[in-house]
Amino acid sequence: MPPVRRRLALVLACALLLIAAQAAFADSTRVDELGEYSDAPFPNASCPAPPNTPPDSPNQCFVMARATGVTMQIGNHHNPFHVKQRGDIVALTLQLSKPNASEIDYFKTTFGGSRKDPNTPYGAAPQVRVAVLKPLHTKHRFVLEAESEVIDVENHLGQTVTFALRTAVPIHKDRVVGLTVPTWLPALGHPLGSNQAWRASYRDTECNPAAGKTRPPRAHEAIGTYKQYGCFFRYERPLYTVTYVPKPATTGTSGP
Repeated sequence: MPPVRRRLALVLACALLLIAAQAAFADSTRVDELGEYSDAPFPNASCPAPPNTPPDSPNQCFVMARATGVTMQIGNHHNPFHVKQRGDIVALTLQLSKPNASEIDYFKTTFGGSRKDPNTPYGAAPQVRVAVLKPLHTKHRFVLEAESEVIDVENHLGQTVTFALRTAVPIHKDRVVGLTVPTWLPALGHPLGSNQAWRASYRDTECNPAAGKTRPPRAHEAIGTYKQYGCFFRYERPLYTVTYVPKPATTGTSGP
């Protein structure tokens, strides 16, 4: 899906909603950008690493890879992607860093797959999709309730870009919006302050792999299933916001 400017993305996304649910959208009175705060703008993404950066330095180039993640804290804002009313997610905005050629080669080789292999259908390019998650409030488990199409971002590295989703993704009350990364995604602020944090769908035994090792693939993509989001990463922020259009409340009914 090609990127578009924020205003144009919203126009396109709203047009999709009008086609899909014209009556409901006509009654909607606002559009919210989840994860966007005037007192906590996007920090710089971590790539590329400065020249001669040691391999174990916190200033290395960091990316999200083969997992689903949800932001838990942005500055003074906790649970910034939690919604209190049913609605639709219609657009995704990413701040993408631009790794250098050797970093890109490493990420493709390490986290990419082959489109010819049915077990790794997404290829080696950096890709992402929106994920709607229901917290189970036990053992850091979440159920995947809905997701967007996969978006290839390789042609947009080094840009802040907004993608209008092909189809609006429905979301119910008390759900959260995360990102699923089938391969890798250079949209991570690191290292940041202690008031930045996110949670990822790795098992709690996989948070700190041994030197030279990587975490196994744990992207959460099967709708209706749950996973443990066992790794909590402080001092980092996935660099995304989503455009959320609440639906009007219906008297006497509520979402599941």
